Amino acid sequence: VTVTSAAGAGHAHVAVVAGRRAEVAVALVQHGRIIGKVVGADGAPMAGAMVVSAPIVDGRASVSIEGPPPTTGPDGAFAIDAEPGRRMVLVLGGRGPLAEQKVDVTPGETVDAGTLVVKPPPPGPTK
Repeated sequence: VTVTSAAGAGHAHVAVVAGRRAEVAVALVQHGRIIGKVVGADGAPMAGAMVVSAPIVDGRASVSIEGPPPTTGPDGAFAIDAEPGRRMVLVLGGRGPLAEQKVDVTPGETVDAGTLVVKPPPPGPTK
């Protein structure tokens, strides 16, 4: 069972047996906040860039998005809520991440991911 709310998020396991009532208590842990700025290779702020965070598990991050992702403001700044723990902040593009930064999120605290620089994609094959 996974619960996500304005108060935080929590996970719990419960065994459900057919025909029996099942109950589980889910302890909510307050989210943290990740702030930062996205700029292009030239240092200019990138407005409207999609920014998400994903938990890092066994050295890997996997992203799941429901609804439109948060985007940067006109100055390239972003602020996103995140569950506590080791996370990867990702600037998303049409073919995957354009920039990434690892951060540690603490419940109820704000962590600054710094400036994420989006580098131009490598040139494609020539014909």
